[in-house]
Amino acid sequence: MLLSACASPGYVYVAPPGVSPETLRIDTMACQEEARVVRLEEEQQTLEQRCMMDHGYTMKPAR
Repeated sequence: MLLSACASPGYVYVAPPGVSPETLRIDTMACQEEARVVRLEEEQQTLEQRCMMDHGYTMKPAR
């Protein structure tokens, strides 16, 4: 089963098998918070994406 949340315009995160929607939400919020320490929006997005990938999520183009 694929679960997704906003990653960036045009992309969504895809959760690994067995990850609940609640876990996806918690991980997304944690990665967004972690990335907020950087002031430039582009760098925040990169840090958020790296954090989510470290949690086992992948990114795919949104439809």
